[in-house]
Amino acid sequence: DSITQEKGGMPCCCGWQPNLVIHRYLFWAFRHNFLLVLLSASCLFYLFTMFWAIIIYLIGMNKPNCIHVNGVDFGTTQAPFMDAYSLSWTTFSTVGYGLVFPGTSATAMNTRQCTGITIVTTAESFFGILFASFWGAIFFAKVTRVASHA
Repeated sequence: DSITQEKGGMPCCCGWQPNLVIHRYLFWAFRHNFLLVLLSASCLFYLFTMFWAIIIYLIGMNKPNCIHVNGVDFGTTQAPFMDAYSLSWTTFSTVGYGLVFPGTSATAMNTRQCTGITIVTTAESFFGILFASFWGAIFFAKVTRVASHA
């Protein structure tokens, strides 16, 4: 139906239209002040990293030798969820691994059982790059818009 396509495409799931949501969010971001948009980006960063941290935590509790925390296996520390969150934000922001890192062929005995964490961290870093690009473009557009009025 042409009316549905004009409003953002066909519904994806339960009537939710991702293109329309992104379009409305972009419209909102370009119409509001910089501080509010920055706060919005920070909240979304936190929500996305928390989402990935939950997935990493579940994988880590199932396969503790596939995530290493300061030289020991995942789950042997006092705060395994904080370790999962630490791995999540370093992966999502593509800062690089520090004390918490996924198992590799050099650190895990059976690398086949660590395929899940490898796929998850790869997907998270990909979405993190998209997130940074999305927000970089919005902030660049807001700054150049202000500069064009000066």
